[in-house]
Amino acid sequence: MAETWKKVEGLSALAKRMEALGDDMTRKTSVSATGAGARVIRNLAKQKAPIAPADYEVEGQKVPRGNLPKQIVVKQVPKSKRRLTSEHVVAVRGKRKDGYANRVGQLQEFGTVKQDPNPFMRPAFDEGKGPALDVIVKTLKRRVAKAEKGGK
Repeated sequence: MAETWKKVEGLSALAKRMEALGDDMTRKTSVSATGAGARVIRNLAKQKAPIAPADYEVEGQKVPRGNLPKQIVVKQVPKSKRRLTSEHVVAVRGKRKDGYANRVGQLQEFGTVKQDPNPFMRPAFDEGKGPALDVIVKTLKRRVAKAEKGGK
């Protein structure tokens, strides 16, 4: 998994304010903020995802045209697998009922021997990481201010 780092100034003061809120409110605020940032990237990935020219069939199941963008979702990383307070990933659903969209997405993103790659997830991340970071910071500030006033 690719990691990207970007320096944001002013977060140390925000971190101190979050610590004063307590663990539960810090977790809720973090989950809200990272989820909002991941949704920015998800929306870009949905816009960039290729759409099949017609309906197709995968292992006997009919898959409607435009299935791939519909299957791009945001997931919260389970507590047992995350290193930080809150982590979210943008992924493609891949079960049979979803038309094996994950497999189709991989073939589109990376290509095959006979088909050139048509990436959509990585360009969405590259284009959306700045706006996503802005949304995360904005959400953190708004949620911390609301929590300090006594809201949830």
